[in-house]
Amino acid sequence: LGGRILAVADVYDALTSDRPYRQGWPHERAAEYLAKEAGTHFDPAVVDAFTRVVARDPSLCADNVRTDTDAAAIADDINRASFE
Repeated sequence: LGGRILAVADVYDALTSDRPYRQGWPHERAAEYLAKEAGTHFDPAVVDAFTRVVARDPSLCADNVRTDTDAAAIADDINRASFE
C-alpha cells in the first residue's frame, strides 16, 4: 500500500513541478491524468483517496504550494529541530 501511495504522490509531484524543459501542469490537469490512469498504472482506491483529500483541503494541491522561499525556511526549521 505504501508503494502505491508513493507512486501517486510521486507522479503528481512530477507532473505539477516545473522542469527545465516544460512548465508544471496545473492541479486539474494532473488530477485528470491520475484518474485516467487509475486501474492501469495506479491503484484506483489510492487515486480516489488522493482526490478526496485534496478536495477537502485545497491548500494541498499543487496550485497552492508554498514558494521556494517558504520551503527553504521550513527545511531550515526541520534541520534545526533535528539537532535539539
